[in-house]
Amino acid sequence: QLTSSLARQTARNARSVADYDTKFNQRLAALKAAQDLLFDADWKAAPLRDIARSTLKPFRSGRGTGEWISISLPDIELPAQHAQTLAIALHELAGNSAHTGAISNGGGVELTGELQTGADGVKRLHLRWQETSLKPIRKPRKTGFGTIMLLNALPQQFDGTASMSWPRSGMIYDAVLILPQSD
Repeated sequence: QLTSSLARQTARNARSVADYDTKFNQRLAALKAAQDLLFDADWKAAPLRDIARSTLKPFRSGRGTGEWISISLPDIELPAQHAQTLAIALHELAGNSAHTGAISNGGGVELTGELQTGADGVKRLHLRWQETSLKPIRKPRKTGFGTIMLLNALPQQFDGTASMSWPRSGMIYDAVLILPQSD
């Protein structure tokens, strides 16, 4: 079901067959990264840090010994569906940055997360993707699959909220994700 949804959404915004093929295969690779982690854990849960590292690996290095994306996330595990959705969302963030954002302009990204437990006992993950570009970045004129994934699908999966902003230094994505209660 998730794979067919990815195929439909990718086709909807593809400019050509070659564009579709490239984008769909990249999204499948992101999904596979999460599924490999889940397979190793009998499909129970996958570590957040490992999801980020494996999904973002194709985008992380390129400056000699430096990295374009730094990752600082709490030590938590996500159930299968949540892990897969997050992997695709992270891929969209990185792909957009590599195409028109900070990474494509010689900048970098900080992916951070903070775990908080409210007075109600609910655990919330505050996730931030902050780009720092060497050139000014503008808000895209069109919205597509990535925007829908980041502002709708991911927050809905976690019963959370998300927002995007475009200061001159680069795009900032903030999400507050409510973590599923463990049994």
